[in-house]
Amino acid sequence: MTESDDRIRKGSKDPNNADASEQHDARSSVSEHPAEVWQQQQMLLSGQPIIFTASRPEAEREILGQWLVDALRAGQGVSLKNAIVVGSLDSQAITASREVVLRDCIVRDRVADFAHSVFAQRADFAGTHFAQGAVFARCRFDGDVMLNGCRISGPGILFMDAEVKRALMAYEISCDPGTQANFQRCRFYSIVKFPGSGKVTP
Repeated sequence: MTESDDRIRKGSKDPNNADASEQHDARSSVSEHPAEVWQQQQMLLSGQPIIFTASRPEAEREILGQWLVDALRAGQGVSLKNAIVVGSLDSQAITASREVVLRDCIVRDRVADFAHSVFAQRADFAGTHFAQGAVFARCRFDGDVMLNGCRISGPGILFMDAEVKRALMAYEISCDPGTQANFQRCRFYSIVKFPGSGKVTP
C-alpha cells in the first residue's frame, strides 16, 4: 500500500483524536430525541429501511455509523436514504449477506472503511457523499455495485485489489480537488461504466 493509499485509509482527521471521544460526540448529536433515536436504532438492527426527506434538518437525520456496523454484523440488510451518518463507520472484514443501500446519504465524520468485506448482494451507494473518503480495498462484490452520482471528498476512494463479479455502475462520480481514486489490480468480471465522472471544480 502506498503512502497516498494509507492516507485514504486513515482519513483526513487528526489521528491523535480518540475514537471513543468521537463516538461520544456523535452520540451527543443524535441524543436530543431519545425515543426517536432508539426507534431508528431498532429499525436498523431489524433490517428495516429508514427514509428521510431531504428537506428535513440535518440534525434530525443523523444515524450513528456504529448502528450500521452492528446491523451488518448481525446479518441484516441496511437501507438508508437521505441520512447523515455520523461517528465511525468501521466495517472492515464484514460479510454482508443482504443488500447494503446508502442512497443520497452523507457519511460525514470519518472514512467509510469496508476493507476486506464481502457483499453477497447489491451494494448501492448512489448519490452518497463520502466526506472523508471511502475504502473498499480487497472487497468482494457478488452483486452489482452502484456508485452513480457519488461525491468523494477527503483523501479519496480506494478499490485496490477488489473483486467485482457483476456490474459496477459509476455514472457521474465527482471527486473534490486533491482526492484520489485507486482501482489498482481491481478485477472486473462484467460491465464497468464511468461516464460523466470527473473532478469537481473549486
